[in-house]
Amino acid sequence: MIKTNIVLGKYTRQKNSDEDANFKAIRNIKELLEQIDLNAEVVPENNIDMFSRLIASLKKEELTKDEKRIIKEIIKLEVR
Repeated sequence: MIKTNIVLGKYTRQKNSDEDANFKAIRNIKELLEQIDLNAEVVPENNIDMFSRLIASLKKEELTKDEKRIIKEIIKLEVR
């Protein structure tokens, strides 16, 4: 979840407009991740396919182009 919070936080600080596609995608991903019981589930932050399927499953529909791009950024982020 650390990688996810870093990327989501970066976009949230950049712009807080509901009209912005990035912000909508970030808000959607964040709201979906909040549905997960982190004591019972592990968020697969290092596997783009599993992470994408998890988010799409929670969303109950296909991911948008912006959501897919943000997920790729989360997976590719190197945390030190």
